[in-house]
Amino acid sequence: MVIIAWYGTFPQRDFRMNPVRTLVHFAKINMESRTLITDLIRRDFRVRYLGSAMGSYWNFIHPLAMIAIYTVIFSYIMKVRLGDEQTSPLHFTIYLCAGLLPWTAFQETVLRSSAQFHEHANFIKKIAFPKEIIQSITTGSTTLTFMISMSFYLLLLLCTGHIPGLSAICLPFLILAQLLFASGMGMILGVFNVFLRDVQQVLNILFQVWFWMTPVVYSIDRIPPFYQKFFLLNPFYYFSRTYQDILVWQKWPDFRILGICLILGLVSYTVGAATLLLFRDQIADEL
Repeated sequence: MVIIAWYGTFPQRDFRMNPVRTLVHFAKINMESRTLITDLIRRDFRVRYLGSAMGSYWNFIHPLAMIAIYTVIFSYIMKVRLGDEQTSPLHFTIYLCAGLLPWTAFQETVLRSSAQFHEHANFIKKIAFPKEIIQSITTGSTTLTFMISMSFYLLLLLCTGHIPGLSAICLPFLILAQLLFASGMGMILGVFNVFLRDVQQVLNILFQVWFWMTPVVYSIDRIPPFYQKFFLLNPFYYFSRTYQDILVWQKWPDFRILGICLILGLVSYTVGAATLLLFRDQIADEL
Protein backbone atom coordinates (compact mmCIF):
# COMPACT_ATOMS: atom_id res chain seq x y z
CA MET A 1 0.00 0.00 0.00
CA VAL A 2 2.88 2.36 0.77
CA ILE A 3 4.41 1.70 -2.65
CA ILE A 4 1.06 2.33 -4.35
CA ALA A 5 0.52 5.56 -2.42
CA TRP A 6 4.07 6.69 -3.24
CA TYR A 7 3.65 5.88 -6.90
CA GLY A 8 0.34 7.72 -7.05
CA THR A 9 2.07 11.00 -6.28
CA PHE A 10 3.65 11.09 -9.75
CA PRO A 11 1.95 12.16 -12.96
CA GLN A 12 0.68 9.14 -14.81
CA ARG A 13 1.90 8.50 -18.33
CA ASP A 14 1.05 5.96 -20.92
CA PHE A 15 2.57 2.64 -19.88
CA ARG A 16 2.26 1.29 -23.38
CA MET A 17 5.41 3.05 -24.46
CA ASN A 18 6.73 1.94 -27.80
CA PRO A 19 9.89 -0.08 -26.96
CA VAL A 20 11.38 0.53 -30.39
CA ARG A 21 10.94 4.30 -30.07
CA THR A 22 12.43 4.14 -26.57
CA LEU A 23 15.54 2.32 -27.78
CA VAL A 24 15.90 4.60 -30.80
CA HIS A 25 15.60 7.66 -28.55
CA PHE A 26 18.32 6.40 -26.20
CA ALA A 27 20.57 5.42 -29.11
CA LYS A 28 20.15 8.85 -30.69
CA ILE A 29 20.86 10.77 -27.47
CA ASN A 30 23.90 8.64 -26.65
CA MET A 31 25.25 8.95 -30.17
CA GLU A 32 24.87 12.72 -30.16
CA SER A 33 26.55 12.92 -26.73
CA ARG A 34 29.32 10.39 -27.43
CA THR A 35 32.11 12.95 -26.95
CA LEU A 36 30.72 14.02 -23.58
CA ILE A 37 30.25 10.37 -22.54
CA THR A 38 33.83 9.53 -23.49
CA ASP A 39 35.21 12.50 -21.55
CA LEU A 40 33.19 11.64 -18.43
CA ILE A 41 34.24 7.97 -18.60
CA ARG A 42 37.89 9.03 -18.79
CA ARG A 43 37.35 11.40 -15.88
CA ASP A 44 35.75 8.67 -13.78
CA PHE A 45 38.54 6.25 -14.66
CA ARG A 46 41.21 8.76 -13.58
CA VAL A 47 39.63 10.15 -10.41
CA ARG A 48 38.59 6.80 -8.93
CA TYR A 49 41.97 6.55 -7.21
CA LEU A 50 42.76 10.27 -7.19
CA GLY A 51 45.29 11.13 -4.49
CA SER A 52 46.84 7.65 -4.31
CA ALA A 53 50.49 7.16 -5.24
CA MET A 54 49.71 4.57 -7.94
CA GLY A 55 46.76 6.50 -9.36
CA SER A 56 44.91 4.83 -12.24
CA TYR A 57 47.41 1.93 -12.20
CA TRP A 58 45.26 0.42 -9.45
CA ASN A 59 42.77 -0.43 -12.19
CA PHE A 60 45.39 -2.86 -13.51
CA ILE A 61 46.78 -4.00 -10.16
CA HIS A 62 43.45 -5.07 -8.62
CA PRO A 63 42.40 -7.64 -11.26
CA LEU A 64 45.95 -8.98 -11.58
CA ALA A 65 46.20 -9.39 -7.80
CA MET A 66 42.77 -11.06 -7.64
CA ILE A 67 43.70 -13.67 -10.24
CA ALA A 68 47.04 -14.30 -8.54
CA ILE A 69 45.43 -14.72 -5.12
CA TYR A 70 42.80 -17.17 -6.37
CA THR A 71 45.47 -19.14 -8.19
CA VAL A 72 47.63 -19.52 -5.10
CA ILE A 73 44.79 -20.26 -2.67
CA PHE A 74 42.59 -22.59 -4.71
CA SER A 75 45.14 -24.24 -6.99
CA TYR A 76 48.21 -24.62 -4.78
CA ILE A 77 47.14 -24.31 -1.13
CA MET A 78 43.68 -25.91 -1.14
CA LYS A 79 44.56 -27.93 -4.28
CA VAL A 80 41.00 -27.81 -5.56
CA ARG A 81 40.51 -29.83 -8.73
CA LEU A 82 37.73 -29.67 -11.28
CA GLY A 83 36.65 -33.15 -12.22
CA ASP A 84 39.59 -35.55 -12.65
CA GLU A 85 42.18 -35.24 -9.90
CA GLN A 86 44.90 -35.47 -12.57
CA THR A 87 43.88 -32.18 -14.17
CA SER A 88 46.20 -29.19 -14.08
CA PRO A 89 46.29 -27.24 -10.79
CA LEU A 90 45.35 -24.13 -12.78
CA HIS A 91 42.25 -25.70 -14.28
CA PHE A 92 40.05 -24.69 -11.34
CA THR A 93 41.45 -21.14 -11.44
CA ILE A 94 40.54 -20.96 -15.14
CA TYR A 95 37.03 -22.20 -14.32
CA LEU A 96 36.64 -19.83 -11.36
CA CYS A 97 37.75 -16.70 -13.22
CA ALA A 98 35.55 -17.50 -16.23
CA GLY A 99 32.51 -16.94 -14.04
CA LEU A 100 33.91 -14.63 -11.36
CA LEU A 101 35.24 -11.85 -13.59
CA PRO A 102 31.94 -11.37 -15.48
CA TRP A 103 30.02 -11.60 -12.18
CA THR A 104 32.24 -8.95 -10.59
CA ALA A 105 31.69 -6.64 -13.57
CA PHE A 106 27.94 -7.25 -13.49
CA GLN A 107 27.73 -6.61 -9.74
CA GLU A 108 29.87 -3.47 -9.92
CA THR A 109 27.77 -2.06 -12.76
CA VAL A 110 24.45 -2.62 -10.99
CA LEU A 111 25.64 -1.44 -7.57
CA ARG A 112 27.28 1.69 -8.96
CA SER A 113 24.24 2.35 -11.14
CA SER A 114 21.93 2.21 -8.14
CA ALA A 115 23.70 5.31 -6.79
CA GLN A 116 24.52 6.97 -10.11
CA PHE A 117 21.84 9.67 -9.97
CA HIS A 118 23.09 10.83 -6.58
CA GLU A 119 26.69 10.60 -7.81
CA HIS A 120 25.95 12.81 -10.83
CA ALA A 121 23.39 15.05 -9.10
CA ASN A 122 25.23 18.23 -10.09
CA PHE A 123 24.96 17.29 -13.77
CA ILE A 124 21.37 16.08 -13.56
CA LYS A 125 20.13 19.34 -12.05
CA LYS A 126 21.32 21.17 -15.15
CA ILE A 127 18.44 21.37 -17.58
CA ALA A 128 20.62 20.96 -20.68
CA PHE A 129 22.28 17.77 -19.43
CA PRO A 130 20.74 14.63 -21.03
CA LYS A 131 19.84 12.18 -18.28
CA GLU A 132 19.75 9.35 -20.83
CA ILE A 133 23.56 9.21 -20.90
CA ILE A 134 24.08 8.68 -17.16
CA GLN A 135 23.91 4.90 -17.49
CA SER A 136 26.36 4.89 -20.39
CA ILE A 137 28.92 6.70 -18.22
CA THR A 138 28.60 4.19 -15.39
CA THR A 139 28.58 1.15 -17.67
CA GLY A 140 31.49 2.48 -19.72
CA SER A 141 33.61 2.98 -16.61
CA THR A 142 32.95 -0.49 -15.20
CA THR A 143 33.41 -2.07 -18.63
CA LEU A 144 36.92 -0.63 -18.87
CA THR A 145 37.83 -2.39 -15.63
CA PHE A 146 36.19 -5.59 -16.90
CA MET A 147 38.19 -5.47 -20.13
CA ILE A 148 41.42 -5.04 -18.18
CA SER A 149 40.54 -8.05 -16.01
CA MET A 150 39.65 -10.15 -19.04
CA SER A 151 42.91 -9.22 -20.76
CA PHE A 152 44.88 -10.62 -17.81
CA TYR A 153 42.64 -13.69 -17.80
CA LEU A 154 43.22 -14.28 -21.52
CA LEU A 155 46.95 -13.91 -20.88
CA LEU A 156 46.63 -16.67 -18.26
CA LEU A 157 44.85 -18.86 -20.83
CA LEU A 158 47.61 -18.17 -23.33
CA CYS A 159 50.38 -19.01 -20.85
CA THR A 160 48.71 -22.28 -19.84
CA GLY A 161 47.96 -23.37 -23.40
CA HIS A 162 44.23 -23.16 -22.74
CA ILE A 163 43.48 -20.95 -25.73
CA PRO A 164 39.79 -20.64 -26.70
CA GLY A 165 38.88 -21.93 -30.12
CA LEU A 166 36.76 -20.44 -32.86
CA SER A 167 33.83 -20.28 -30.42
CA ALA A 168 35.47 -17.14 -28.96
CA ILE A 169 33.75 -15.15 -31.71
CA CYS A 170 30.60 -15.47 -29.56
CA LEU A 171 32.20 -13.52 -26.70
CA PRO A 172 31.39 -10.02 -28.04
CA PHE A 173 27.69 -10.94 -28.29
CA LEU A 174 27.76 -12.39 -24.78
CA ILE A 175 29.51 -9.34 -23.33
CA LEU A 176 27.06 -7.02 -25.10
CA ALA A 177 24.13 -9.00 -23.68
CA GLN A 178 25.63 -8.76 -20.19
CA LEU A 179 26.19 -5.01 -20.48
CA LEU A 180 22.61 -4.45 -21.64
CA PHE A 181 21.28 -6.66 -18.84
CA ALA A 182 23.32 -4.88 -16.16
CA SER A 183 22.54 -1.42 -17.60
CA GLY A 184 18.82 -2.09 -17.65
CA MET A 185 18.82 -3.30 -14.06
CA GLY A 186 20.99 -0.34 -13.13
CA MET A 187 18.55 2.20 -14.57
CA ILE A 188 15.56 0.59 -12.84
CA LEU A 189 17.26 0.34 -9.45
CA GLY A 190 18.90 3.74 -9.84
CA VAL A 191 15.49 5.38 -10.33
CA PHE A 192 14.00 3.47 -7.39
CA ASN A 193 16.94 4.47 -5.20
CA VAL A 194 16.24 8.15 -5.83
CA PHE A 195 12.85 7.80 -4.13
CA LEU A 196 13.52 4.86 -1.79
CA ARG A 197 17.01 5.15 -0.33
CA ASP A 198 16.93 1.63 1.14
CA VAL A 199 17.32 0.08 -2.31
CA GLN A 200 21.11 0.25 -2.35
CA GLN A 201 21.38 -1.34 1.11
CA VAL A 202 19.06 -4.18 0.13
CA LEU A 203 21.11 -4.77 -3.02
CA ASN A 204 24.29 -5.35 -1.01
CA ILE A 205 22.57 -8.25 0.76
CA LEU A 206 20.80 -9.51 -2.34
CA PHE A 207 24.01 -9.77 -4.34
CA GLN A 208 25.67 -11.86 -1.63
CA VAL A 209 22.84 -14.38 -1.88
CA TRP A 210 22.71 -14.15 -5.66
CA PHE A 211 26.44 -14.89 -5.96
CA TRP A 212 26.19 -18.18 -4.07
CA MET A 213 23.12 -19.13 -6.09
CA THR A 214 25.23 -18.87 -9.26
CA PRO A 215 27.62 -21.73 -10.16
CA VAL A 216 30.82 -19.71 -10.12
CA VAL A 217 32.84 -21.13 -7.20
CA TYR A 218 31.34 -24.58 -7.70
CA SER A 219 30.13 -26.64 -10.64
CA ILE A 220 26.42 -27.19 -11.14
CA ASP A 221 27.22 -30.90 -11.56
CA ARG A 222 27.91 -31.01 -7.81
CA ILE A 223 24.33 -29.95 -7.08
CA PRO A 224 21.68 -32.69 -6.58
CA PRO A 225 19.59 -33.09 -9.76
CA PHE A 226 16.39 -32.03 -7.97
CA TYR A 227 17.84 -28.58 -7.18
CA GLN A 228 19.52 -28.01 -10.54
CA LYS A 229 16.22 -26.96 -12.14
CA PHE A 230 16.00 -23.99 -9.76
CA PHE A 231 19.13 -22.54 -11.34
CA LEU A 232 17.07 -21.95 -14.47
CA LEU A 233 15.33 -19.17 -12.51
CA ASN A 234 18.65 -17.40 -12.03
CA PRO A 235 19.20 -15.09 -15.04
CA PHE A 236 22.95 -14.82 -14.51
CA TYR A 237 23.29 -18.61 -14.65
CA TYR A 238 22.85 -18.39 -18.42
CA PHE A 239 25.68 -15.87 -18.69
CA SER A 240 28.13 -17.74 -16.45
CA ARG A 241 27.42 -21.04 -18.19
CA THR A 242 28.08 -19.54 -21.62
CA TYR A 243 31.36 -17.97 -20.47
CA GLN A 244 32.41 -21.34 -19.05
CA ASP A 245 31.48 -23.21 -22.23
CA ILE A 246 33.61 -20.88 -24.35
CA LEU A 247 36.58 -20.18 -22.08
CA VAL A 248 36.86 -23.32 -19.94
CA TRP A 249 35.47 -26.17 -22.00
CA GLN A 250 36.53 -24.59 -25.32
CA LYS A 251 33.33 -25.52 -27.10
CA TRP A 252 30.55 -23.74 -28.92
CA PRO A 253 27.94 -22.44 -26.48
CA ASP A 254 24.36 -23.60 -26.55
CA PHE A 255 22.93 -21.03 -28.96
CA ARG A 256 19.53 -21.26 -27.28
CA ILE A 257 21.15 -20.13 -24.02
CA LEU A 258 23.12 -17.42 -25.83
CA GLY A 259 19.81 -16.29 -27.32
CA ILE A 260 18.30 -16.18 -23.83
CA CYS A 261 21.18 -13.95 -22.73
CA LEU A 262 20.57 -11.56 -25.62
CA ILE A 263 16.82 -11.48 -24.92
CA LEU A 264 17.44 -10.86 -21.20
CA GLY A 265 19.78 -8.01 -22.09
CA LEU A 266 17.43 -6.40 -24.60
CA VAL A 267 14.34 -6.69 -22.37
CA SER A 268 16.21 -5.43 -19.31
CA TYR A 269 17.61 -2.40 -21.14
CA THR A 270 14.24 -1.56 -22.71
CA VAL A 271 12.43 -1.70 -19.37
CA GLY A 272 15.21 0.28 -17.71
CA ALA A 273 15.13 2.96 -20.41
CA ALA A 274 11.34 3.22 -20.19
CA THR A 275 11.54 3.53 -16.40
CA LEU A 276 14.07 6.34 -16.66
CA LEU A 277 11.94 8.19 -19.22
CA LEU A 278 8.87 7.76 -17.04
CA PHE A 279 10.46 9.39 -13.99
CA ARG A 280 13.01 11.60 -15.73
CA ASP A 281 11.38 14.87 -14.77
CA GLN A 282 10.94 13.89 -11.10
CA ILE A 283 14.53 12.74 -10.53
CA ALA A 284 16.08 16.24 -10.59
CA ASP A 285 13.43 17.55 -8.19
CA GLU A 286 13.97 14.69 -5.75
CA LEU A 287 17.78 14.95 -5.63
